[in-house]
Amino acid sequence: MPFDQAPDRRAGDSTKWNRWAGRDVIPLWVADLDFPAPPAVQAALRARVEHGVFGYPDPPPALAGACAAMLARHGAPCAPEWITWLPSLVVGLNLCCRAFAGPGHRVITTTPIYPPFLTAPVNQGAECVRVPMVERAGRWEHDLERLRAELAAGCSCVLLCLPHNPLGRCFGLDELRALAAVLADSQAVIVSDEAWADLVLEPGHRHLPFAVAAPELAARIVTLVSPAKAFNLPGLRLGAAICPDREVGRRLRSAGQGLIELNAFGMHAAVAAWDGGCQPWLEELRAHLRANRDLACARLGRLSRLGVQVPEATALVWIDCRGLGVADPERFFVDAGVGLMPGSWFGAPGFLRMNLGCTTALLDQALGRMERAVLGLT
Repeated sequence: MPFDQAPDRRAGDSTKWNRWAGRDVIPLWVADLDFPAPPAVQAALRARVEHGVFGYPDPPPALAGACAAMLARHGAPCAPEWITWLPSLVVGLNLCCRAFAGPGHRVITTTPIYPPFLTAPVNQGAECVRVPMVERAGRWEHDLERLRAELAAGCSCVLLCLPHNPLGRCFGLDELRALAAVLADSQAVIVSDEAWADLVLEPGHRHLPFAVAAPELAARIVTLVSPAKAFNLPGLRLGAAICPDREVGRRLRSAGQGLIELNAFGMHAAVAAWDGGCQPWLEELRAHLRANRDLACARLGRLSRLGVQVPEATALVWIDCRGLGVADPERFFVDAGVGLMPGSWFGAPGFLRMNLGCTTALLDQALGRMERAVLGLT
């Protein structure tokens, strides 16, 4: 199996592994898998390197079709003229806040949420309005009444994350339709970050793009997609914003004028990742992440001081550490030899996010350290 072992990333250029360089800390924080990209992607990159000329690149002719093929697997249409290419989805979030909000405007998002959702509005001079998710019957949901109230107070842009980072929720049709009904009362542009679309882990669940769940809102939905998460390509810098409305697309491209340049390697890697040839590899990756998820949730769930919910999607586990009784859960586990991402970065102090994108042997070692640390508390 290709995921039973992983290259040694220490002493290299890995942000993930360099954070605690020189310390015996297992890094399970940033959403970066420890595994090589699929063989087809590596082959495409080798072919591009062998060409030997690295001048200014245009998107290769196959790129738009590969993006459309990926979206079609999730039931979403995509025409080439709907696509605005991006160097990353973080750039996409910032561009959307610049294009559709800006100084004096309100941007609504939910918390906990991937940190750039909280910083992108502020970067563009807008107010970031946080609507906390609520936990009901053991799972996280949108607080529709609170969201409705904030929309009524004025909003230019709403930022969604589907599937959800860090909660791992893969929202069903009924949930998305209820969310759409609330958003229908506003004229805000809706930005749906769907970077984790290809990493739904729970059998019987599937990713449903928000533009498909809410076709009546499609003209003001911008869908952000990227091969970065599922195929472990964040360093190659390629994403896309999909918006069928011509004026919405024009505003987005205008906001990025002079700021967007693309990486030739990222574009060729995306073609190989998205065109369908990597699906068997992706199925094996999902099986590996599912096994890691089940292992982590079972063992952490037996620790009464911690709370976990089994994620339906992503390579992430969201851990409630409020029962530990420690001031800084991140430092507590770093001192035990495991590096996790602090919930405060997501707008939720007292929680931690764990990345499951590693070998099972490494995860087992990290879980053992966490168990000993928690059980050692008096």
